[in-house]
Amino acid sequence: MYRLVSPAYAAARQLSDLPDMVVGVVNSLWPFVGVILLFMFIYGGAMWLMSSGDPQKLAKAQGTLLWAVIGTVVVALVMAIMALLERVLGLETGFGPFGEFSF
Repeated sequence: MYRLVSPAYAAARQLSDLPDMVVGVVNSLWPFVGVILLFMFIYGGAMWLMSSGDPQKLAKAQGTLLWAVIGTVVVALVMAIMALLERVLGLETGFGPFGEFSF
């Protein structure tokens, strides 16, 4: 059975679903971000091992590892901010790659 739904009601309902949609998108991206960071650490470590004392190759490997660490810190900060926003806004969506993320 079909019901007629007012466009204003449908728009308001879609707007109220926005926080859940954002959290769903962010939650689906965490595995990809984790894999990329893992590969950056592995790649930087392999570059370091294969630099064989060459200062240019060593500097490039250190740069890769530095960016991997910066990316890890940024991801951790984003997770903390998202969890804080969920708590402040009263959303009960269960944030994070492991379900509930709390301080």
